[in-house]
Amino acid sequence: MEPLFLWDPFFDWDERMTAENVTHLVGLCKDFVLAMLRTEEAVSRMDEDLTTEEMKEALGEVLGWIQETDEIPENSFTRELAREIIGQLSSVVVLKDYKGSADRYIA
Repeated sequence: MEPLFLWDPFFDWDERMTAENVTHLVGLCKDFVLAMLRTEEAVSRMDEDLTTEEMKEALGEVLGWIQETDEIPENSFTRELAREIIGQLSSVVVLKDYKGSADRYIA
């Protein structure tokens, strides 16, 4: 089984997928989703304290880190996904008239 999260030092990826390992994986996924929510909330409040230029600079710094860091493997799906998520979240800040997704499946 190929690991989903290469950076998790507490998970033995050479083991079979046991009930304990499944529980651990579910926990990692929940942590990931909750971290995305915290990020979304923080990004959406940026305009309360920062100018447009400061917001763009901060988001540019994050995107630059994603591109340059050696903490994320170069050929990792994580790097691409992180760029996409941060880009989408930042549309709330950059586009003042952003009303959310028009997709019906997003409530």
